[in-house]
Amino acid sequence: MEILGKIRRLYLRDKLSLHEITKRTGLSRNTIRRWLRSPRGAVPPRYRRREGLVKLTAFCEAVELVIESGALSAEHVLNVLARLTASTPPACVETSLQLKEVPLANTGRYDSLRSPDEVTVDASVDAKEIDHA
Repeated sequence: MEILGKIRRLYLRDKLSLHEITKRTGLSRNTIRRWLRSPRGAVPPRYRRREGLVKLTAFCEAVELVIESGALSAEHVLNVLARLTASTPPACVETSLQLKEVPLANTGRYDSLRSPDEVTVDASVDAKEIDHA
């Protein structure tokens, strides 16, 4: 790697400190120190890309699917991305709980929750509004 040669040149020929080499290269002092201590014939370090999924994998797949469909829009990409990343719905949960009363739609109870002032104002506007269902 050329960076290894550059580091050795800065340290040995230009007599720069590790701190100054760190500022110029952006590498950590520990990395520079380890590279300077390695023997001359040592294999230079190599960058190894991690195999597997990356954060953009799902987005890239969504874009490819949208391109194949022919309907190109940002909204379509977001919809496909949401479908790809959505978790599977949970399986039906078994329970031993039982209902004591069957639920009934009782719209009249909502009217009883309103204050009398609201009821008179609303009644004057439209008498049919009382029947919410």
